Amino acid sequence: MSNIRILHISDIHLTDQGVPIWGVNTMDNFHRLIERIKKLSNIDAIIISGDISNDGTEWTYKYVDKTFQAIGIPTYWCMGNHDNLERLKESASFCQYVPEFCISNWGFIFLNSVIPDEDSQKKNKARGYLGVDQLEHIKEAARKYDNLAIVMHHPPVETGGWLDRRILEDRESFKREIESLGNVKLVMYGHIHCFTNSVQNGIGITYTSAPAISYAFNNKLAKFEIDFGSEGYNVIEIENSVVSVEYHILINI
Repeated sequence: MSNIRILHISDIHLTDQGVPIWGVNTMDNFHRLIERIKKLSNIDAIIISGDISNDGTEWTYKYVDKTFQAIGIPTYWCMGNHDNLERLKESASFCQYVPEFCISNWGFIFLNSVIPDEDSQKKNKARGYLGVDQLEHIKEAARKYDNLAIVMHHPPVETGGWLDRRILEDRESFKREIESLGNVKLVMYGHIHCFTNSVQNGIGITYTSAPAISYAFNNKLAKFEIDFGSEGYNVIEIENSVVSVEYHILINI
């Protein structure tokens, strides 16, 4: 039996020294998030599904890590396409980059869906890919837990419109794999800067993306037009094997 409460965050896009990007002060939005978290209760873990940094700088990871350390809730993060994996792992002392963790009878596993850009060692491609080894990691984890949640950066399901241009390339292989296992109940991701939530495949798998903390998008707006006021985070409640997702807007404008 389990009753779990998870805070799902994505796409903070903090920059070195907090310089604004896209006309948005992402540092201010991050501070607003922290003030919200301080008012939440009974959070078992915080999960950040990538793009902690916009520029992959050491300063950004250390700043985010120190801030979450002051809150004290166990925090786990995964790689996003704007992140630098080496700095992400080396710059943190509190936030954890791990392959998996567990709460009660639930396992939470983290996948790296980021593709390095062969034309530039300092950049990653916008689209995502998992590959055979990470699909095998899912199967191995499924043997250990009654219920399984998967965290990655890129969406494995389509949202519609221009947001679907750069999502997970091998999403059909991923979906076939998790559907065959039977105990995958939740898939969490970010990247599209938009809240989505759906139960698909007819077997009760919840797919959900956290809205960005930095700046939000919307498939009904023009490409890369910012959907001001839709920035936010998700609170995920898990009771036994039943998952519910609640979207919280960061700022009311």
